[in-house]
Amino acid sequence: HLCILHEGRVLISQDGITQTKTIQKGQCILKKDEGLELVEDKLKIRRHTKQGSMHIFITDGSREDVDAVFRQADPLFYEFLKLSLEEVFFTRTEEEGYDIRRYTKL
Repeated sequence: HLCILHEGRVLISQDGITQTKTIQKGQCILKKDEGLELVEDKLKIRRHTKQGSMHIFITDGSREDVDAVFRQADPLFYEFLKLSLEEVFFTRTEEEGYDIRRYTKL
């Protein structure tokens, strides 16, 4: 069980913290730049990194909604990943306007 507090109130308190229904993490290899444009236009992307041909996204939305957008982008490959505890922490605190990166070297 994990609880994240911010300014005296509970941001999140739950078991299975890396299983969230409103934030998804996925990775994909896209065939064309148009696929990336579609993903960026249709999803609220919180974080996007690229390693070689692999795009890694953290985005808002249900798994079903994000899955539909990835399918429309016609990737060579895509899959959902579990969010790390650190990613959940950053995402939830950023929702409240707290930028932890100002205080760390991340």
